[in-house]
Amino acid sequence: MTLTVKVPRTPEVLAGPTPIGVRVVPREHPELSDVAEGTVTVTSFGDLRAEMNPVTVRGRLSALLRFSVNNRGNAPLEIRLVGRDDEDRLLFDGREPSTLVPAGVVGSPVLRVRPRRRRFTGKPQRYPFAVTVMPPEDATLTGAKPTQLRGTYIQMGLFPKWLLVLLGLLLVAALIAAGLLYLPFTNLQSRLFPSLALPSFQAPNVQVPPLTGGIQTTQQQAPPTTQQQQQQQQQQQQQQRQGSGNSSGGTTDVTFTHSDVTQTEVALSAAPDQRGGTPLVESDQLNQQQQRLQTWSLIRLQDGSTAIVPAAGRNFALGQPVPSNNSQLTLRNVGNGQLLKNEAWFLKPAGSNDVVTIVNSQTGSCLTDIGTGQVVQARECGESESVSGQEWTLTAAS
Repeated sequence: MTLTVKVPRTPEVLAGPTPIGVRVVPREHPELSDVAEGTVTVTSFGDLRAEMNPVTVRGRLSALLRFSVNNRGNAPLEIRLVGRDDEDRLLFDGREPSTLVPAGVVGSPVLRVRPRRRRFTGKPQRYPFAVTVMPPEDATLTGAKPTQLRGTYIQMGLFPKWLLVLLGLLLVAALIAAGLLYLPFTNLQSRLFPSLALPSFQAPNVQVPPLTGGIQTTQQQAPPTTQQQQQQQQQQQQQQRQGSGNSSGGTTDVTFTHSDVTQTEVALSAAPDQRGGTPLVESDQLNQQQQRLQTWSLIRLQDGSTAIVPAAGRNFALGQPVPSNNSQLTLRNVGNGQLLKNEAWFLKPAGSNDVVTIVNSQTGSCLTDIGTGQVVQARECGESESVSGQEWTLTAAS
């Protein structure tokens, strides 16, 4: 007796040995039935289908190609993705060298494509390519054929046109804003220095002569004649007789005041125990002799900054010796002829009525009141807990 077994051509019946059993039942004596067991070897067959979705991809540096690989055979397939383009403009990088797709399963391998050369600007470029889904060599004998899929990669420029236009507009806006900010600063300077032929300093390292009656500038000029020397000596003697005050003719005397946290009017003062000394913040309710310590002379420098010197000792200059925030300010004797860059300040408008912030030209820190009777400090401008102590009202000294 011959028994023929027909195996369906579906992925559900896997290739390989499959145990079977055949029950023999006699018609006359069914109780005498018996089962014969055996093994059937199912041969493998291949049926591979593949798709790429989408077929057109875009990217500036690279793009990801996604595939759907359907193994409709009855044996697992280890497939590979091989990409190429005719112009050799693209590179193909797979995450894994191969992907195992079981029988009856749809795999989702990916492949990254990127251009060999980067493009910063310009129109998009189209590059056609082909990707072949390769089954194992032995699977091709059973019907699993390689599948070639075609697509297009569109390379975009790294910087789009709208970004370049935006950067240009931002640059123009920044230049306009800088001009608008400069206008009120120049107006403030004109109010602080009305019709004065202020001396010009070259910061940093300004050459200053030994001082007896106030800071004076020196400029590179031709050697004076004997008559000019006599005139200069007469002027120096007259300044020495007049003493300190406005005798230099190139300064503006002001006071720096503001209201502290207790709404008490305080003023920037020089320490009373020495000529110059350490700058403090004291109440502005002082006697006439002490008020002299709260008078400061402003001297304009060539770069637009200002030197701040005490009227009580004009051979001293206010400076920030330590180039960091939260550092105490000092008054340094500049009789050695050197005015340092950390002794130059910018007076920046902070509101109406001649309210300014005093910014160090070297460190960018602001002159800050930290409490009545305390040494003033240089702190970060705009610091939340110090803003009120960084705004000063400038008033012409009487």
